[in-house]
Amino acid sequence: MTWPQVQVLLREGGIREVVQPLVTRYLAGEMSLDAAARRVAAILDAALNWKAQHPPQIRRLSIAEAVNLLAAPPHQMANAGGRRADQAISLRRALARLFSTPPVRHPNSDAVYDEAVCHNLIRDWLKATHDRMMRRRPLYDEVARLLTLSREDAA
Repeated sequence: MTWPQVQVLLREGGIREVVQPLVTRYLAGEMSLDAAARRVAAILDAALNWKAQHPPQIRRLSIAEAVNLLAAPPHQMANAGGRRADQAISLRRALARLFSTPPVRHPNSDAVYDEAVCHNLIRDWLKATHDRMMRRRPLYDEVARLLTLSREDAA
């Protein structure tokens, strides 16, 4: 197993809620890498065993459902709750502002400032996302190694 596979597993709904407190404690420095990796690996191993015993039932989306998912208005995203919805809304607004303004020299200094704020918001979001991923990478590598070892021992 590789760290991208671990990352995909950790994005699944039920698994994410169980593992998120452990990852948060690891990132805050409250848990060592070894302790966090062992606990996360145990949770993922149990989830993988459960998934092997319970194959998924495939349900196809209708075209209307798919369009509704892709074109969700901001107020529906806000109703989803949480900080991620707020971040998605502010990022969507910043991108809309950024792409709606022509790339020319503005005589209005306020417009230049607003555009710079949009650029900075996007840049800060990208940097924060990258930094979070780089802090999680050693944990995901260790979990992948432990899962590979436990799968080899079981076989």
